[in-house]
Amino acid sequence: MHSGPLLAEHNRYTFGTIAAECQGDLATCFPIEHSVPWGNWGVNSNAGNKSDSNQFWGYQYIDGNYQWDSCTSSPQSSNQGTQRYAFHRGLVSDEPCENAGLNGVTFTYTGQFMDIDELDWCDEDEDVATAYYPSFNTVLWCSGSTCYGDSGWISPSSVSPNVLSADIKVIMWAF
Repeated sequence: MHSGPLLAEHNRYTFGTIAAECQGDLATCFPIEHSVPWGNWGVNSNAGNKSDSNQFWGYQYIDGNYQWDSCTSSPQSSNQGTQRYAFHRGLVSDEPCENAGLNGVTFTYTGQFMDIDELDWCDEDEDVATAYYPSFNTVLWCSGSTCYGDSGWISPSSVSPNVLSADIKVIMWAF
C-alpha cells in the first residue's frame, strides 16, 4: 500500500494594503529591470518550504509565474486553480487498505499555518502575511484496495497582518 496526504489551498484573495514590492524597492535590484509592483509569492507551511514555483498563484501571468500586485490598497483575487503541497508524511504497508485497519481512521491536524512571502531574486524575500488555521480532522474511508479522505475546505482562523485569505484542505489516499 502506498499513500500520501496533500495540503491544498485555493480561494486566494487580498483585501488589505500590501506593501511588499513598491517602487522604492527597485533600487536594490539595479541595474536589472524589476517588475514592480508585481511579485511571485511563496509559502512556508507545515507541508514544506517556499520555492519560486507558483506556490501561491496570483492573477497576472508575468515572467513565467502567476503574480500578485504586491504594492496595493486594492482588493485582489486569484482563480488560477488549486495548488497542492505534499506533506512529508505517508503510510506504507504491504497489506490492502481494508486489511491494514485504515477504514474509518481519523487523522487530526493542528497548528496548520501558511507564511506567505513576496519572493525576490535580488534581495531578501518580504513578508506578506501568515495565515493560521483551526484544528480539523480527515477520516480515511476504504473500499477494497483503495482508501480516500478529504477534510473539506478550512478557512483561516486568523491572519497577521489581516490582508488576505486562502482556504486549505487535506486530501489523503492509499492504494
